[in-house]
Amino acid sequence: MTNNTKRLTACSLMTAAGVVLMIFGSLMGIATYAMPMIVGLALIPLGKRYGLKYQLTTFAATALLSLMLVSNVEQSLLFLAFLGWYPAVRPGLQRIKPKLLRFVIKLVVFNVPVILVEWLVMTLLVPEDMDHWFLWILLTLGNITFLVYDFAMPKFEFIMEHYLGKAIK
Repeated sequence: MTNNTKRLTACSLMTAAGVVLMIFGSLMGIATYAMPMIVGLALIPLGKRYGLKYQLTTFAATALLSLMLVSNVEQSLLFLAFLGWYPAVRPGLQRIKPKLLRFVIKLVVFNVPVILVEWLVMTLLVPEDMDHWFLWILLTLGNITFLVYDFAMPKFEFIMEHYLGKAIK
């Protein structure tokens, strides 16, 4: 098997697995945020093995298929807007030297797409009004979850590369 065939096979399998996980996540309400995180993390070994271009292409294919096939639109939009591509760009963000600047940039990179997605979902899909204090609580919890996710990502990367990395060699 040639290298291009191996790359195409690995990317296709990861796309299919990602879409299946997203569909499975849409069946459980609590997985609306967890499955896009898991699928995004599962793409890391592709990036390490074949490069950023293959990781982002697989992300794009997974995101587009999820938008078409997954019943939970919010979950698909979160994957498309942030959770799918963030693991690919995180190494670049880690190179920003002043830690405070890196921290602020990461929060902006998280909050802008997430607020846009949630605004879109609340405006178009959930027409009833929510109390503003509840939205602030959700945003605060989302930021805390993101910070834990970002902090734990190197450990997840090691685990994913150890297990999935062997599968795509």
